Amino acid sequence: MEDLKREVRRELEEMLAGLKINSVVAVGAEAAIVDACWGGNRVIIKYRYRKLYRTKILDNYLRSSRTQHEAKLLLRALSVGVSVPPVLFMDKNRGILVIDYVKGVILKDVVNTLESSKLERVFKSLGANVGRLHEAGIIHGDLTTSNVVLTPEERIVLIDFGLGEFSNELELQGVDVHLFLRILESTHTSLSKILYQYFIKGYESIRGEKTKLVLDKVSEIRMRGRYVASRRRNIQPRP
Repeated sequence: MEDLKREVRRELEEMLAGLKINSVVAVGAEAAIVDACWGGNRVIIKYRYRKLYRTKILDNYLRSSRTQHEAKLLLRALSVGVSVPPVLFMDKNRGILVIDYVKGVILKDVVNTLESSKLERVFKSLGANVGRLHEAGIIHGDLTTSNVVLTPEERIVLIDFGLGEFSNELELQGVDVHLFLRILESTHTSLSKILYQYFIKGYESIRGEKTKLVLDKVSEIRMRGRYVASRRRNIQPRP
């Protein structure tokens, strides 16, 4: 992993003149996240580094298309009033996406430290922002409290649209909300019910009557999951 981080650092410094890397924050299977200063600004770079196990043609295509797609999602989200980091630069051929640095903390890390009134404001705001996404035909794809930054001004910022897509499909909107509910139940168990209520109130403030359709879909998805789990328990292995 350290070798890969060094390689990421070396490649980015070669490709972006004047780049000063503060740290390679994370390296995942899809991309590296880098905290840096560039052009006088503190930025976050999402770098889809080369995968040597893929053919060069396929690798170039995937890195380029995914980088461009994520940039389009962020730009569209910003244009409809969703709180996301602005895109500052993109080089799709090199798999580089540069976004503005957002000062703050990851919401997951501070939920248990926030007083109830702040939790209500934060999760209603989060719900409203997700409502704007869905109203604009954008699916986040990985809606968790790990992908939300809470700024010192208590503004929420949605990050990491790497699994996002453009769609008005009710099923996908339901999957987005269902995933968020599951994360609340597994990560913020004691607060999950009230946080989800706040979230849905914010969501409903944007989507109105469409909210019921999404919640019905969430219930349907949960029932499917329970059915599958029940079937698995009832299947006895053959001797």
